[in-house]
Amino acid sequence: MKIYMKLIPSIAQDILRALSKDGDIEIKDNRLDEAVLDVSKVFRDYLEEEEELNQEAMIFIQNNNLASKDFASVKAKLAEERGFDYGDDAIEMLLADVVDALLKSKNIEEVYEENHILIKKMYEVIKKYLDVDAELDKEAREQLKNLEEGSLEWDIAYRKAIHEIKKKKNLV
Repeated sequence: MKIYMKLIPSIAQDILRALSKDGDIEIKDNRLDEAVLDVSKVFRDYLEEEEELNQEAMIFIQNNNLASKDFASVKAKLAEERGFDYGDDAIEMLLADVVDALLKSKNIEEVYEENHILIKKMYEVIKKYLDVDAELDKEAREQLKNLEEGSLEWDIAYRKAIHEIKKKKNLV
């Protein structure tokens, strides 16, 4: 699961609009922008904690003279020690945190639906944002179909294409 920081306000707004439209929550009058900030904070906090975990894993690798290929296993061990879920395992926990934020928000008048139903509905809303990397990959590969995949030239062109597409879509 990859969530881009620049997409968080759109994700939060889509979640709130969907839940509000379905009558699952009631947003206080003229408080949508503040409610978006409440939901956005949950996603931002998650991304910041994951970045701290990444940094801690990198430092551990450097301090212990490990290879960069050990990053994933070091990160997994550190995450387990912290009780932090990341990747595809994190989505349900993250959405449960969003429900908690809605329940505590001074910008939400009322939450009418049960937590598990809210989580299911929010997942349906955000899954299009979770597939962004797959879409970037598909678009980049389409641009490179005249090159031999796996070659040095292809690898360099692929990274460049991904970066350019991200810039074009305002993801970096």
